[in-house]
Amino acid sequence: MNDTLIAVDLGKDIFEIAVSHRPGKVAECYRPRRAKLLAFFAQRPKATVIMEACGSAHHRARKIQQLGHDVVLLPPHLVKPYVRRNKTDRADAKGLLEAYRNEQIRPVPVKTVQQHTLTMLHRLRSEWMVETVARMNALRGLLRELGLIISYLGITPREFSSGSRRHLGRISKMGDVYVRMLLIHGARSVLMHAKRMVQVDRLRQWALEVEKRTNHNKAATALANKLARIIWAVWKDHREFQVIPVAA
Repeated sequence: MNDTLIAVDLGKDIFEIAVSHRPGKVAECYRPRRAKLLAFFAQRPKATVIMEACGSAHHRARKIQQLGHDVVLLPPHLVKPYVRRNKTDRADAKGLLEAYRNEQIRPVPVKTVQQHTLTMLHRLRSEWMVETVARMNALRGLLRELGLIISYLGITPREFSSGSRRHLGRISKMGDVYVRMLLIHGARSVLMHAKRMVQVDRLRQWALEVEKRTNHNKAATALANKLARIIWAVWKDHREFQVIPVAA
């Protein structure tokens, strides 16, 4: 059984290496540059190599494993308490040796290239989603300051969809409360006026039919949704609103 431990404090160009043959004692220290790191391990007998699971650790672990060594990656936040006094590369390497001997610290499995690639894709997707939400929120805030109507007014159903299944729930109340109130009150006024008209247009006829199938409040909300879309289209295309008569 080989009890030799080799702790590697990873760096961008220079690496600190501490070799230990028995607990609490560092027998050898080295500071190879990046280009000579693998050559160093190629000349060493089989040993257990300890590194922090930080940037480039999985890549170097795979390369060192190919040379016949066992590689153990430790969580950085659990290694930190073992670094005594001032933080230096040599102290970090010694801290790795001490942390490895704590059986309660569970190592991080060395990822394969495929596992690492999949993890990076998930991480990139998460970052893009965060950036997309942040930009949309910033855009909504800017448009609201200019007094522009946007589609995010909380007069659409909450959606719970996955794959081919789509479920629309209750109308949400997200977005600008004041603008949503104006649209709802405007829709109520249109509905009330439509009931007194002799001949209505297509929009009012649709709203009255919705009211017959459901109730006044749901019809007003549905009409408010359509009014928001009409306002947006009129503003976007710079054209006047045209009343479309009911087809004969």
